[in-house]
Amino acid sequence: NGQSELADPIADEVSNMDRVIRRELARARANFHAASHQAPTLTFPIVERTCTAIARLSSARSIALELEFDRTISLLVDETDLMEMVGNLTENAMKWARATVVVSGRRLDGGGALLSIEDDGPGLSPAEIVAVQTRGVRLDESVQGTGLGLGIVRDLCELYGGELVLGRSDRGGLRAALQFPANRVA
Repeated sequence: NGQSELADPIADEVSNMDRVIRRELARARANFHAASHQAPTLTFPIVERTCTAIARLSSARSIALELEFDRTISLLVDETDLMEMVGNLTENAMKWARATVVVSGRRLDGGGALLSIEDDGPGLSPAEIVAVQTRGVRLDESVQGTGLGLGIVRDLCELYGGELVLGRSDRGGLRAALQFPANRVA
């Protein structure tokens, strides 16, 4: 009997999460179609604004947030979607960093672009990298979050023909990279 009392709130929460995900993906699809017909979005000002807001929210911890960005990169990506992707990854990095988070952007050979967020935190093992890419999976329940962020970022990036790649940062922590193809870079 105690199990069914616990199961109902859990089922309600799962249903709410599913509704949020479906709403966000529907919004992203609409934005994607609109972005296909819009002018390129200069990326650096959006990234800078997003990172500044997250740094203010994380001010209780003294984490240095550095931007190493090619300021000429423009993407054919909706501004709100770009803020969602960069914001989510930067917020995660700020949670886990020991002292520094670096957000960088550069052009790739062949015309694509790479935006990456790196931290100097504990990082993840290869098995943990696979696990965190499953929607709703959280490795540390003591840290605030839903486990939905990376899944949403991955889905948004893929919507624009890109790819989210997670790996070890040279700084020791996690490196989350958004790779956009040449047809999304102006």
